[in-house]
Amino acid sequence: MSDLTPRQLASKSNPKIVLTIRIGKGVATASITVLVEDMTFSGLMRIRMKLMTNFPHIQLVDLSFLEKPVIDYVLKPIGGETFGFDIASVSLVLRS
Repeated sequence: MSDLTPRQLASKSNPKIVLTIRIGKGVATASITVLVEDMTFSGLMRIRMKLMTNFPHIQLVDLSFLEKPVIDYVLKPIGGETFGFDIASVSLVLRS
């Protein structure tokens, strides 16, 4: 975020996605709710647009990464005690 302009910082949004993960099989299953936030994507991308004369002037947009993108996100478990430990105090930062 240090390379963003003040205008970009003002319009920046940070979506939060809530996922429910099921662990186990059959009757012995448990659900864990996880919050995914602070997602960023970076990489080399090709953007192709097919233009037209009428409004809105763009008929087709094709976005594709030319190489494997770098995806960064933060996982935060939500909820109380699961599997004998309090998962509300755990915060994970995973990078792929």
